[in-house]
Amino acid sequence: MKKHIAALCLCAAASGLLLTGCAGTGSVKKTEAEAAAEMVTEAVTEEISDPAGQIRKLTLPDPSEYLIAEAARYVDLGETEGLSLVRSVYPVGEEEVEVEIDNRLYEYAELVTEDRAAEEYDTVTVDVTISVDGTDQTEVDYPVELGYEEFGSVFDETMIGHKAGDHLVFSQTFDEDSYQPDWTGKTVNFDVTVKAVQTYEIPELTDEWVSKHTQYDTVDSFRKGVEEELKKSNERQSASELRQMAVDLVVENSRIHDVPQELTVQAVTAMEDMIAQTAEMFGMTTEEMYDAFGYSDEILQEEAVSELNRRIVLSALAQQENIRISTEDLQNTALDLYEDAGYDSPQDLIDDYGVLDLSMTALETKAGEYLVSRAAIAEEYYDDTAEDLELDESYEAEDQLEGMPDEITTE
Repeated sequence: MKKHIAALCLCAAASGLLLTGCAGTGSVKKTEAEAAAEMVTEAVTEEISDPAGQIRKLTLPDPSEYLIAEAARYVDLGETEGLSLVRSVYPVGEEEVEVEIDNRLYEYAELVTEDRAAEEYDTVTVDVTISVDGTDQTEVDYPVELGYEEFGSVFDETMIGHKAGDHLVFSQTFDEDSYQPDWTGKTVNFDVTVKAVQTYEIPELTDEWVSKHTQYDTVDSFRKGVEEELKKSNERQSASELRQMAVDLVVENSRIHDVPQELTVQAVTAMEDMIAQTAEMFGMTTEEMYDAFGYSDEILQEEAVSELNRRIVLSALAQQENIRISTEDLQNTALDLYEDAGYDSPQDLIDDYGVLDLSMTALETKAGEYLVSRAAIAEEYYDDTAEDLELDESYEAEDQLEGMPDEITTE
């Protein structure tokens, strides 16, 4: 059950990372697609430079497979030169470094059994029988981290103050915020026996720990290294946000017109197929997927049309400015995305989502870089303690760049 919840969260995150599930809904006429392809790049299959061996091989698709042929016929592009953009700058100070170090230490924390009642953020190991709609499901020796509301807030609140050997019977009626879609609007009964109360023991930050678990030798060098890593990560985030902002602005200011009905039908069908495939992957019905993510037929169609319009704009821009992607671009895109999408390797991401989705995402990155290079950019320094963000002077990019349970019985 825990993996099921995590998988749904991953699905939501990953679907937001990749631009489109409808790649390849493209050409109107084969000859037109071929002509557009010649303007952009040629199909290439080659081994790529990857010292860590994380990617086996990439095939660069023909542009006709992911671009809309003659896209300029369906869009009046918004301004692409001199866009006014705001780049977010995320400062790295002592507090940010210490938080990151604490997070890394926590990765090596070990669960230690405590002879006391459970407190917030403890982990309780339980035998639990969950009854809903006359159906029982039992989990034995199941660890629950209090505070994450895996079985709802009432479950976590009820565990607090109880210790190993305690037996509790209670219930909760769930609203639309339930993590379990099939519990929404229903009363769920819990029969719980607490087996153990545990807490995480976090290691002490010492030179010995640092040299054993990191590439650094001392605590001081570790702190400096973490600071530099955070700075680079923040710079990458700022750059990514800026590229997306630029593309969003061009899409917003472009006028889409006369789009063939067949393209819209293909886009909607592709998104329906993607949802059905994702539901099957997680052992759900399409209806359960709709409930889990708040989809409706109307919302799905709106999203499909929105993504289609974005493809049209990107296609027209790529064809107009001869923006090319390479196997290196595909490699870099996979390397940039796979960890945030929850994959063990970039190749796993490629195998799941396919080179076409990867190509469209790489194209958006390349198009964003092109627009940013010709934009007027102001810097915005992020301060989470301030109501407003401070703007620096603009400069030209070319120059610089949720109660308690219904009832509880205890034994």
